[in-house]
Amino acid sequence: MSDGINIKYRKNAVNNLLKYKYKKYQSYDIKLKNVNLMGINLLIRLPMFRKNYLFVDSDTLFDLMQDKGGKGKHNYHGLTPEIILDVLSDVEHPICIYEEDYKKYAIISSTKVESGEPLMLIIQIDAPLYNNPKAEEYKFVTMFPKSKADNLIQRKLEEHKVLYLNYLAKMKKGN
Repeated sequence: MSDGINIKYRKNAVNNLLKYKYKKYQSYDIKLKNVNLMGINLLIRLPMFRKNYLFVDSDTLFDLMQDKGGKGKHNYHGLTPEIILDVLSDVEHPICIYEEDYKKYAIISSTKVESGEPLMLIIQIDAPLYNNPKAEEYKFVTMFPKSKADNLIQRKLEEHKVLYLNYLAKMKKGN
């Protein structure tokens, strides 16, 4: 496991993330520091997050930064380190937060890709780590542009899965 990447120091964080684009390392977890997860608690009015860091594995970073995929490359999203940092730096100002699955939460970010789609971040709570399968950490599982985000939000509202919806931000951003 690496010492981690402090997202507060953007230039260093970009350089550290960039190395995962060009080389597939043996899988290990990377600690991402200064991610304001506890700010989400104020939005959802639940003490869900108790730490301002999370982990991501090296394979996930590699996949996210590869050129957009085709067949067999569904996790290749062509994201840049800057876009990944934008989402993580602004995690407490989302458009929507909903329960994706048991102990997995989706955050629809106000950060968008060139096509205008918002980015979705999936965080797993109580996740194991490569070097500690019994760990119970917050883990950034994936991030991707979400097409038809409005339809998804509507469906999650109907399913009573939405924990937070910033309708004003949604309207301002033209979603």
